[in-house]
This record gives sequence, C-alpha cells and structure tokens, in this order.
Amino acid sequence: MNRLLFVFLSIGFLAGLNTRANPMELAAQLQTEAYVYVVQADQSLADGRLEEAMENYQAAREAYRRLSIEFPSWEPRIIQYRKTYCDNQIAEIGRRIGERAVARPPLSTPATVVASIPRPAPSAPPSPVVPDRSGEIHYYQSKINELESERLAAEGLQDQLAETVNENRLLQQQLEEARHQLEQRTHVEESTVAVLRAEVAEKDALLQAQQSQLALKQEQDLALNDMEARVNSLRMENTGLRQQLASFQVELDEAVVRAEQAEYLLREAEEQHQQALQNHSSTPAPSAMESPQNASSSPPPPASTAQARPTATAAPAPAASASATPVPVPSGKNVVDFVRQLLHEGRNEEALATVQQAREQIPADLPLTLTEGICLIRLQRYHEASTLLLDLARLNPRNAEVHANLGAAMMGAELYTEARENLQKAIRLDKNIGAEYYFNLAQLYAFIEPVNLRQARKFYKQALDYGLTADPQLEEALNAPTPP
Repeated sequence: MNRLLFVFLSIGFLAGLNTRANPMELAAQLQTEAYVYVVQADQSLADGRLEEAMENYQAAREAYRRLSIEFPSWEPRIIQYRKTYCDNQIAEIGRRIGERAVARPPLSTPATVVASIPRPAPSAPPSPVVPDRSGEIHYYQSKINELESERLAAEGLQDQLAETVNENRLLQQQLEEARHQLEQRTHVEESTVAVLRAEVAEKDALLQAQQSQLALKQEQDLALNDMEARVNSLRMENTGLRQQLASFQVELDEAVVRAEQAEYLLREAEEQHQQALQNHSSTPAPSAMESPQNASSSPPPPASTAQARPTATAAPAPAASASATPVPVPSGKNVVDFVRQLLHEGRNEEALATVQQAREQIPADLPLTLTEGICLIRLQRYHEASTLLLDLARLNPRNAEVHANLGAAMMGAELYTEARENLQKAIRLDKNIGAEYYFNLAQLYAFIEPVNLRQARKFYKQALDYGLTADPQLEEALNAPTPP
C-alpha cells in the first residue's frame, strides 16, 4: 500500500510538472486518469466486483485510445501496452461474467428436467489475472530518473537564475549609467547641433553672398569676353592697317628708289651730255690700248635667265630694230616657252616683239612681263628693263626670279648698290635661284666698290657648284695679290 501511495504521489508530481509544459498538459492528465482507472479496476477485480472492474477498465481503455489518437507521439509504447492490458482484462471479465450466468439455473425449470440434465463437474475458479508490472515499473523508474534529472536541472536553473538576476542588476546599473551618459551626450550634442546650425546659417549667408559675387563675376566675364572679341576684332583691323601701311611703305620706298633712279639717270644723262660736248670740243678719244687697271674697273655685262653668260669682251648687242616682227606661236605651245626658245636661238629682237604682242592682250601677266624684261636685258636695254622689272617686283615682293632679273638689269644700268640688294634678296628667297645670279654677285663684289674679295670668292664658288663654267677674268681678279 505504501508503494502504491508512492506511485500516486510520483504520478501527481509528474502531472504537476507536466502542467507547466504546455501544450502537453492534457496528455499528462489523460494518462493520469487512465492509470487511476486501471488501479481501481484491478482492485475491484481482486475483490470480485466484476461489473465495477469492467467499467473502470473500459474507462481506462477509452482514455488510452484518446491519447493514441490525439497525441500519437506521447509515449506510444506505454500507451499501446496499457490498451492491450485493458482489452485483455475486459475480455477475461466478460468471460467470467458469462460463465457465472450459465452456472446459475433458472428458478422456473422443472425438477424433472433439471434432474435429467447432467450437471457439469465443478471447475476450479479461474485464477485472477495478474498483470505484468515489469514494464510499468520500468516506466516509472525511468520517470523517476527523469524527474531527478529535472530536479538537478531545476537546481542548476535556480543557480543560473540567481546569476542572471545578479547580471540583470548589473545590467540595470549599467543601463542607468548609459542612460545618464546618453542624456549628457544628448545635451552636449544638442549644444553642438545648435552651434553647427549657427555655423551652417552663417555659411549659408556666406554662400549666398559668394553666389551673388559669382553671378556678378559671370556678368563681368561675359563683358570681358565681349571686350576680348572687340579687342581681337580691333587687332585684326590693326593688322590689316599695318599690312596696308607696310604696303604703302613698300610703295613709298619703291617710289623713292624710282625717284632716286630717275634722278641718277637724269644726272648721268647730263654728265653724258656734258661729256659729249667736251669730247666734241676737245681732242679725240684715247685709243683702245687702255691699261689693265682701267679695263677692270667695271664688271662685264650681267648674266640673266635664258642667257649664256657673256664674256668680259663681249660686244654690245645691237639695238632693237623697228622692223622686227612678232613670230607666230606654234599651236599647242606656251608663249613664254616659245619666246625663251627664241632667246636661246639668239633671235632676241623677234623674241621681244613676240612677247610684247602677247602682253598687249594680258598686260599684267607675270610670266610675260618677266620674259619681256629678260628680252630687254639680252638686248642690253637695261634702263627699260629696270623700269619694267621694278614695277613687277613691287607687285611681287616675294618672287625670287623677278628680283634676280631686276638685279641683273640694274647691274647693266650701273645701279650697282640696287643691283647688289636685289640679287641678295633673290638669293635669300630662293637659294637655288641659279648659277648666273651668284656669278653676278661675285662680279659686283670683285670689281665694284666697296670691293670684298672674300664675298666674291664665296659667291663664285656657289656659282661653280650650280654648274657655271669657270670665268678666267673673274678668277684672275679673285686670285690677284691683295695690295699692301
């Protein structure tokens, strides 16, 4: 009995623990009720109260059936064992109740009939069914062990709870300190935010002022750009004016040169006129036997384009005949090329007449004008050639060939300074201008004051480099000993 009481107490304690483990509270209650029914049924069966035992076993079986259906994972082996136990006990009690009903004869049966019926031999009363408690004991033992483990775990949880409470207290203190620090920091940050807002407002005002200045500067930049565009326009106009001024200056210089040339020609004509008068009234001219020094005081005639260099003793070419007629230009041939071919053949008068006829139709044509100047040089009409080529050089200041032939014409007209300047300008414009022009410069430096034999040798060497045939007279002058 004490053991049974201990089992009930264990079951109650287990049920109390299980009530805390929702949602399995109902399963624990059902199992406890079913077990109570089983214990009451076993006690009633032992006392011979079969009907009472049958009701308790059926109630226990119904509870176990509900457990197996509603809570299939709740200790299925124990529940199945209990169901089987209840089924066996219910079957045994039903059998015993049936045997007891057969053994009791009905009161209305006649004695003769009863006497004629053989009475069965009395059978030994069936032994009460003693349920197998080993599985149950093992179950409760495991439960007790589990409860002991849970008790130890609960004690550990109590210790952990105490530690957690202490930690929670410490955390509460830290939280209060953190809250206090946060309040202080919030106050400081609010102060800082107020200061920053004031700075932002100040910077915003400064930014607006700078934006206003920027807008003003942009307007000034636009105005400056307009001014720069105007300045550039004025610079371009100034450049054009300077170019016009330079052109006017060149024209003025050329006009001055032409005036000086005309003055020089006038002076020369007057001198020649006076010399002719003197010669006419004085003794006859000296003989041709001049000293070598006088013979070398003036250079040989200048060389020009499309002309073989004349020697120092070349006779003057005859003046152009009024009877010279133009030569028809062959079909498909250029006028300039054809005139230069006539010059190469020595037909100078016909060449001049032909190019002049062509210039009547195109008076401002550069190649034709230049070719006419060359024809005049070949005919030793140097003054006419100088006048013609001087106008052409004014219109074409960067043309090397025009300046080269103008220098040759002025050299023939004995305008030696102007000849030297134009020849040097032609060489500066085109170093490959031709051997004859280097030769003309060499003659000017070798025979005309101021004499510069070093420059004469340099230009003579360049003339030889460009294919000029050696000139004995010039070489003799260049190789002569320098006077002390």
